[in-house]
Amino acid sequence: MSVLCGSPATRAPPGGASLTGRRAGRARYQRAARRPYSAGRLAGSDVDRFVGSDVGREVGSDVGKDVGTLVGTEVGTLVGVDVAGVVEVGCGPPEAPLPRDEEADAWLAGAAGLAIGHLHHALALAAVVALVGAGQALALDYDDHSTISVAAVGALAGVALFGPKAALPLALASVTVAWSTNRAPVHQVLFNVGALSLASLAAAGVFATIHVRGNVNDFVLASLGVVGGAVYYAVNMGLLSFAVALEGHTSWRAEWREKFGWLTTHYLAYGFVGAVIAIAYHAAGLYALAAFAVPLFVLRQTQQAYVAHAQRSAEKLRSAAQTIQTQNVSLEEANKALKDRSTAAMESLSATVDARDTYTAGHSRRVQQVALAIGAELGFSQAELDLLGHAALFHDIGKLAVPDNILLKPSSLSREEWTVMQKHAGEGAQIIDRLGFLTDAVPAIRHHHERFDGRGYPDNLAGEEIPLGARIIHVADAFDSMLSTRVYRPARAPRDALRELREHAGKQFCPRCVSALEDLVGRGGVELGYHEPHLAAVAS
Repeated sequence: MSVLCGSPATRAPPGGASLTGRRAGRARYQRAARRPYSAGRLAGSDVDRFVGSDVGREVGSDVGKDVGTLVGTEVGTLVGVDVAGVVEVGCGPPEAPLPRDEEADAWLAGAAGLAIGHLHHALALAAVVALVGAGQALALDYDDHSTISVAAVGALAGVALFGPKAALPLALASVTVAWSTNRAPVHQVLFNVGALSLASLAAAGVFATIHVRGNVNDFVLASLGVVGGAVYYAVNMGLLSFAVALEGHTSWRAEWREKFGWLTTHYLAYGFVGAVIAIAYHAAGLYALAAFAVPLFVLRQTQQAYVAHAQRSAEKLRSAAQTIQTQNVSLEEANKALKDRSTAAMESLSATVDARDTYTAGHSRRVQQVALAIGAELGFSQAELDLLGHAALFHDIGKLAVPDNILLKPSSLSREEWTVMQKHAGEGAQIIDRLGFLTDAVPAIRHHHERFDGRGYPDNLAGEEIPLGARIIHVADAFDSMLSTRVYRPARAPRDALRELREHAGKQFCPRCVSALEDLVGRGGVELGYHEPHLAAVAS
């Protein structure tokens, strides 16, 4: 028992306290009897707030009676009785023990403080859940499948204050509000509940370090808030990226980079704000939650302005892309028409060249057909066959620059005349090159008179240096020439033409091309008629 002793001059007589001392003790007891309420409130509210949900749950159930007994009865007894025995004057013996009804009052006062602490705890959780729901109600749509809201701030604040037990209620609040506006399918609702719950649990794991270490300074809590925001973002957006990628059969990295990557800094800020809300709640209680509703609304307005600006920019880009696409279609159509007309003009010129000599009429067209057959035999693609067909059709277009007295001379050409004749390959390449759209056919036209042994013209290329298209046209040109009557010699028999090609394979002609032509002739793929179309089937 604690006794306050005065000076010897004022000490009470032995055997008891003065009346004044007893009245003062009784008054102090009555004041002390009210203290279990405050102690119980501390045990039910503040302890649970700083220690976490588990203690709150234990104190609120079976242990509540023990704590109430300890706080109410023992504090009432130890504080109330002892204070009652303290006298203002003297150090006399203590009063008699408290009556049982007064002990019961003390116990009930402690239990009431404990209950009010739990009620305060429940109200705080309900306020955070309401904050999350309000934030989700103000969510912004930023694409066809996703929304952004400040509800994540409330979720992060909730797990910082109440731990993992708040994860599911917060997720249900957010998803319920979202479902009320868009009526999403059941599987999407379940996915969203799971993803948000996992994200909140992951963030709660970050804040759990506070509960393990006890009370920490505000800077550490705010720093953990940033980390918690990053973890919440990684789990939530990671799962959402996987889901969208599976649904659209795309890469989850591409989905994350395109749709969710720009939200990284937002969630870091969310975590910081959520931690600050928790700090403010410890200091000001429920008033802090109400105070932070205003800046969260401002944050939402900022996001709305950003999303609206991004959507306007995207719409402008889509409009520009559509305009460009329309223009591209128009340009492609105009380009195709130009190509068709240019090709028709060049075919007319090629036919004009052939018509200058009655013996070579239709030569370029027949060379084209034989070359296409050889190209198909060698495995050319359709694009390669198209290019080969143009090169073969225009291989002699350069003869427009050769005078008639040389081109149509019935006897052998002199050295000077042969030099002029050899220029037709280069001239033809320059003519086709000026068209612009047959640039890839130019090498085959320029080098279709190169020899495999390097003794041809105009550049003395040898072997594989000669473009394969040029080697094919060389064999087709020689084959048709030998089957046709010329002013300086008669036509040869087909077997003689093939024999001469075979004899000069590896020297004048490409062995692969000669072998392909022999296979075609052997299978009847080439019809050997004089001045008749030489292909039974033209490659398409």
